[in-house]
Amino acid sequence: MKPKNTTALIMGLVSFLMASQSYAHHVSGGEVPISFVDGLLSGLAHPVIGIDHLAFLVLMGAAAIFTPRPLLTPLAFVLSTIIGCLLVAAGIQFPGIEIGVTVSVVVGGIMVLSGRKYSSALYVGLFSAAGVLHGGAYGAAIIGAQMQPLFAYLIGFACIQYTISVGVGMLMTRAWANQTVTSVHPRLAGALAAGIGVALLIENIEAALVL
Repeated sequence: MKPKNTTALIMGLVSFLMASQSYAHHVSGGEVPISFVDGLLSGLAHPVIGIDHLAFLVLMGAAAIFTPRPLLTPLAFVLSTIIGCLLVAAGIQFPGIEIGVTVSVVVGGIMVLSGRKYSSALYVGLFSAAGVLHGGAYGAAIIGAQMQPLFAYLIGFACIQYTISVGVGMLMTRAWANQTVTSVHPRLAGALAAGIGVALLIENIEAALVL
């Protein structure tokens, strides 16, 4: 697949998902899953229909290219989202969690966009911290659920997150195999994620001011 076609595919996907925000990040329309299948489907869909979460997954796939261990950064993030989800499901509150999620998208996007080679430890640390916030946002959709749908939800969103982030990294690596990793092309994901993050951050700040 050519770089131009890959970029067009990513932009088209994002445009489609931007129009899907009426689902409020929840495939079941805000209702708590009551069965294993409901929990699994909700977990699989939540990271995809939430544009801030999806932007971060795309960003993470791009960021992983810059690290010596491209499978470790996404794994650290996914494990942290599970922790964050369980904390919120257990009743622990994260003040300003949506703003925190969008800030993480902006910061991560700037890191990738810069083209600098940060250490793997820094990436793992930052993405793990962001994972707790993202997981907390996921947890809000599962508060009050029984153990079985909760377990299925965790399986669903963990699998889809890791698949998307690793898949994006592989796609970029293959599409731009003849170019250096520090070229501008992998940074397109960073620019995209940062732009989305800024827009969502402004939206969340405005909403908080109105309240």
